Order: sequence, then structure tokens, then C-alpha cells
Amino acid sequence: MNHWILSYRNFNPEEIRHRETLLTLGNGYMATRGAMEFCASDKHYAGTYLAGVFNQLESTVAHKRITNEDMVNIPNWLSLMFQMGDEDWFDVTQVHILHFREQLHLKKGLLKRTCRFEDRKGRRFIVNSIRCISQAHPHLSGLRCTVFSENWSGTIKIRTSLSAAVSNSGVLRYQGLSNHHLEVVSKGITPKQEIYLHIRTIDSRVDITQTIKTSVYTDEDHKILAPHSFADDTAIHQEWSINIVPYQRVHIAKICAVVHGKDRAIYEPLQESMAQINNAPPLHKLIGEHLVAWKKLWDQTDIQLQTNGDEQKLIRLHIFHTLQSISPHSAQLDYGAPARGLHGEAYRGHVFWDELFILPFYIYHDPETAKNLLMYRYHRLPAARELAQKYGYQGAMFPWQSASNGEETTQQWHLNPQSGQWGPDLSHNQRHVNMAIAYSIWRYYLITQDVSFMRSYGAEIFFDIAKFISSISQYNSLKNKFEIHGVMGPDEYHERGLDGEEGLPNNAYTNLMAVWVLSKALLLIKSHYSFAQLASKMHITAAEQQRWQKICKHMFIPIHEGVISQFEGYHLLEEFPWDDYEKSYAQLERLDRILKAEGKEPSHFQIAKQPDALMIYYLLDEDEVTAMLTHLGLKTGPELKPRSIDYYLKRTSHGSTLSKIVFASLLYPSNRAAADKLYHAALCSDFADTQGGTTQEGIHLGVMVGTMSFLWHTVSGITFKKDQLHLKPQLPSWITRLKFRFFARTNLYEIEIDSHQCSLLLLEQHRPLPILLFDQLIQPTLNKKITIEFNSATDKDFSPKNYIKAQNDNRPYLKH
Repeated sequence: MNHWILSYRNFNPEEIRHRETLLTLGNGYMATRGAMEFCASDKHYAGTYLAGVFNQLESTVAHKRITNEDMVNIPNWLSLMFQMGDEDWFDVTQVHILHFREQLHLKKGLLKRTCRFEDRKGRRFIVNSIRCISQAHPHLSGLRCTVFSENWSGTIKIRTSLSAAVSNSGVLRYQGLSNHHLEVVSKGITPKQEIYLHIRTIDSRVDITQTIKTSVYTDEDHKILAPHSFADDTAIHQEWSINIVPYQRVHIAKICAVVHGKDRAIYEPLQESMAQINNAPPLHKLIGEHLVAWKKLWDQTDIQLQTNGDEQKLIRLHIFHTLQSISPHSAQLDYGAPARGLHGEAYRGHVFWDELFILPFYIYHDPETAKNLLMYRYHRLPAARELAQKYGYQGAMFPWQSASNGEETTQQWHLNPQSGQWGPDLSHNQRHVNMAIAYSIWRYYLITQDVSFMRSYGAEIFFDIAKFISSISQYNSLKNKFEIHGVMGPDEYHERGLDGEEGLPNNAYTNLMAVWVLSKALLLIKSHYSFAQLASKMHITAAEQQRWQKICKHMFIPIHEGVISQFEGYHLLEEFPWDDYEKSYAQLERLDRILKAEGKEPSHFQIAKQPDALMIYYLLDEDEVTAMLTHLGLKTGPELKPRSIDYYLKRTSHGSTLSKIVFASLLYPSNRAAADKLYHAALCSDFADTQGGTTQEGIHLGVMVGTMSFLWHTVSGITFKKDQLHLKPQLPSWITRLKFRFFARTNLYEIEIDSHQCSLLLLEQHRPLPILLFDQLIQPTLNKKITIEFNSATDKDFSPKNYIKAQNDNRPYLKH
């Protein structure tokens, strides 16, 4: 079994767009969906997207004028068409497929495709292709195609095009909205017969240029054939007419350069794209350098799994798409973590709270890129301050959805595909995104100890979020408690409280994370002189700090009958008739849409889209949560967590792919079978498109990284406590071996776990770091492996048995 190749051996028109998402190639600067080069059929969707390039358009919905901001689909650089004689342009859906194979080479970052077909006149051809989006040269992409005639002589025509007549039409429920984002500035042909297209986004005025060099030749003499070039209103084309005989091949090689006006260190985009083409290596060298770049990435990010199933391939698929969405090239851009990657148009390319799930990958494998994702938030701090002021709050209030400049980009109205009706979208009330940003900053700081970042950027964001939390927390004298009203938690099924007012009272997750952020902000001020000075400059007075302390001691947390209530009054809602609906509907993931289509209000039922109150246990150790609750004067006992998990698991529809990975992590210590089932469901969610066709609109980047975090944190037991790295591996029965590398405090480690022992190897050291492996303090030295054996009598509890002496490990290591 090859765990590095995702392969499809048949052509299925019904799965085209789903496969195109999974076969997407990218490099963190741009990505192109895995559409066929010869895609005359409208079943294909050949989207190409640039990281951080957005445009706004107005639309009329339900008699209301609304504005949406989208990641822009730019012209398809792949475009190739061919025809035999006077026939129509080749359409793969209109011929008899004799052999078909698509292969995504994860290790190499290449997409290969072979199609052998026979048309209605009995003419047989083989079309082969290979493409890359270069990880070595972020502005360059390459494509090589071969057309082979088995039994026909005649004239074959090849056409390549760059057309600005593209739109954002990859999401069905957005079809009623304005979607043409581009206008043509110029187009033409260079003296070297390269075609170029200069376009501009209509509202954001971002200049985008593409220059393509295409070489066409046959087996006979390998002489580059001259094209016929022509243009129309929106496109530039090149054509070649070639006489072909049986067993002859026509070769097409394309290199495309893409540059836009937001790039660094350029003078003018069109000039730069032409220079990129002129300086580009030949296609075979471009691919070779691309392979070297991917090897470097895999050396530092691969997770090696030994199982009896396909888990290894799926984990690598997730790593691959994560690195295509955000790579070291992304560190050169003003770019946040898009919830759906660069793979499609769902969620419009926006940044949500998903960075909470995505950031750990980069903290452990590429801290510089992790820092850049946090800098995306810092650059939008002024906009967050303005948003807070607009709502009457202090500090900074980051929006639920963010795109180009940090303004709130959550749609005002959304379409329910189940009913076909438009309704108001209240999800902008998810203020917990601010706590998620603060948590990500703290986590980055804890693991990297990047004091410079915290002094210059991180602490300022953290303190401004703390000021916002303080101002949104209102004192209730009747309860002698602070409360937060008018918000939503991660469960988006509940948009209104029992009184029908917009937002919810006292969402437990929001309130608890508010306490956590304020307590950490106070700790920062007390722990470092520079942070105390910054707090003073930000007018965080002694009185304000005393208020934070009071909130940390008197925040209201709703608990009912030994269960953390999702929000105040949640237990008063109706129980939901799950059995009845399971008989009527094949899928209940988007239960909110089903209920609204029936004229019912999801807010009236004890249901949840995904873990909400339970998120506190996903982010924080149980001991830390218990300490917070105790400080708040709540005596809860050890049953609070398991009772709460059991309560919400029965009431959750898993309408978000994140839901199953969170529950898998929470259940792992106590219910291994249930955790394994949920983990595998999350692992397969995009590959099998278990969310009812949503994968064709883009990957779910948060759950992809979540499946890796499960292996780092839940299985390997990696945590930081009191400036110590803790490791407490607990392998599930379906994994016999787990191995990966990770950074901690600028040191690079390699951990390997099997059913009998755990080994730790220090590969790079910049500062000493105390490590507790199974609660025993160890001090690794460079390139000396430390191994601990353990008993594995049960699948739940591993205990150290004895040390094996440190061994020299002289394996070569490729430094990065």
C-alpha cells in the first residue's frame, strides 16, 4: 500500500468537483483546483485563488442591498483545448473512457492524470498530464501534457487561453449574488510569444497579472511550433494546428507566472510577471526544484503512523493540504488562516475562529509562519478597536469573519438550501473569537517563548481583548455576579435567548474564557516589567486591574444539575425528538436548516451544532478548569466534566466537522471506542465528503489540523505546564507506531511511540527545556535518544517501567 499517493482509477462525473478539491495544488501563495486541463464541460470548476486577495460586491437579497467580500477566483491558467479535425472541442464527458487514472503525489506535490478514450467515430487517444504549483518559486506553476494518437491521422488543433470572463460561481447557495470581480486592464503577446493578461479587482483595485509561456512540439524533431495568437474582449488565445499520424505524440508545456499588487518588493505587477517568466527554469528543472522544496517540508512535518488501515494516507493528505493553504511563503504575505483553505469559495475565503485549531500545526512545525498568522490579527487591531467603539465597548473587538482589512465581513443574510429562503445571519455575535485569538497568542508564547513578539505585538492584542472583555462584562447586583449578554457560542443553532432577543445570556464557554483571558492578562502584567509598562501606556489602571480581578472571582457560570449549561436557561428548552427525525432524514448534521424549513426555530430545542460549553475542556486541562470554577466560588466535583460530555454528546448533531474531533479528544481518556469512532469520522470527513457535498466548495482546514492535534496532544500527551514540556503517550489499539518531529522553545525533537516504549531524540537545541516523560524528569542531550519502556497491560494506562540507556543516534538530519 502506497501511503503517499491518492489515486482514482475511474472517471465519475458526479464526483468531479469533490475530487477537484482533494486534488488541488497550492503553495501558500496561490492554489489551483484539480480540474482537468481539457475541461470543456461545465461540470468542472477550475478555480485559482491568491492568498489574501479579496473584493467586495453589492447584491440585492430579499429586497435588501447587501455587501459581500470574497476571495477572488482569477483566470484559469491551466486552460487547454484540443479538437480533432472539424469536431467540437474535446469534452471528456462526451467520449467513451477506456482507461482513466488520477494520482495526487503527496510527497512530490504533483498531480498526474492519464485518460485513454474513444470518440463516437472510433478514434482512440491517450492524454497524459502532470502539473505543479511550485513550492520553490511561489509565483510559478507548470503543466506538461501529451496527446497521443493510437489510430487516427489528421489535423489536431491545440488552444491555450487566458480569459478574464471568470466568476465566483463555485458555491451553489451564493448563485443569486453578484460574482464578477474582475475587469481587464490589458492583454497581449510579448515579443517572445508569451501571452499575458492584466486584470484588476473591481472594488479593491488589486492589480493581478498572469504571463504564460507555452511550448508545443511533436516527437518528430522536437522543434517548437509557432502559434497563431489572437484576442477577444476578455481573453487572449494561442492556437497550433498540427498534422498527426498514429503513434505520434504532441507535447505541450506551460509555465505561468502570477504576480499581484499586494506582493512585496515589486515595482509593477505586469513587468514582474514577465520577468518571472523570463527567469523561470525549464519545466523539468522547475519540477525538480519543486520536489526539493517539498522534501524539506515533509522532513519537518511528516507524521508517521503504522496501522492496518488508510489512516497514514489520510493524515498525510491533511498535512499536504494544510501546507498548500499556508506555507513558509505565506509568511511574506498579509494573510490569515482561511477556514476552507485556498481550495474553493465556501465561507468566501474568510478567517474565523478556526485559527484556534489551525495554529498548533505551525507552532510545532514552522513557528515563523505561526507568528505571521498572529500578525494578521495585529495588523487589524485598529479596525478591531473601531469595531469595539462602534458597539460602545473598550479595547478591541475582532469580528467573527475577517477578510482584507479587519472589518466585520459576516454576511447579513444567508440562504437556507433546505428551504430556499433567505434569512438574517446573527453569527456576528460570536464574540468568543476574541478569546480564541488571545488563547492562540498565549499558546504561541508558551511554546515558543518568543518574548520579542509578545513585547512588540502579542501583549498589545492580548490587553486590548482583555479591555473589551471587561467592558462587555456587566455587574448584576441581584446575583452579585458579572454577566455577558447578547453573544453566541460556537453552537450556531442558538441565536436568540428565551426572551427572543438577539444573542444569548451568559454563554458558559464565553464567560469562562473571559475569565481565563483576564487572569492571563493580569499574570502578564505581574510577570514582566515591559508588559507592565505597556499596560500603563494602554491606560490599564490599577482600578481597571482590580475590576479584572473581580470579574475573575465573580463571573456567572450557569450550571444545572451537575452539568455546565450552554447558556443561562438552556435546560428549560424542549428536548428534541431525535428518533422521529432520524427516521425521516438521512442526515441530521445541519439540523438547523431542516427545522427552519419546517417552520420551527432551532433555538427552542436542547440541541447543538457542535461542542460549545465543552470547548473549555478541549482547550484547557481539567485541573485548570476546576481551579477557575473554584476561584469563582463553584464547588463542582469530579463528575462535572463526564456528566457534561455525556449530556451534550446526546444532543449534538455534529453540524460542523470540528465537532467530532473535539468530542474524540474529550472522550479518549474514558471511552476509547467512542473516541476512535469519532476520530475516524473526522479523519474521513473531507475525503468521503460526509457533510453532504460541502467538500466540493473547499476543504475544512480546521478539522484537518484537528486530526493531527489529536495525535500530538491526546495520543502523545504533549502539554506545557509551569515551563515544562510534558509527554504522556497513550496509543490507541489501532496504532502500533507513531513518530513525528516538533519544535518546543526553539528546540527540535523527534518522538517515537510504539506499544512497548517511547523514545525522544533532541535534534536541535537552542536553550535547555525541562521535560517530564511519564512524570519523570529527563534532560535530553543532542543526538542522544532517550527511551522509556512501559507496561501496556491495558489500552488505557501506560506506566513507565524502566529507562533504557541513552543511545547515540548519528542519522543524518536535514536542517531547515
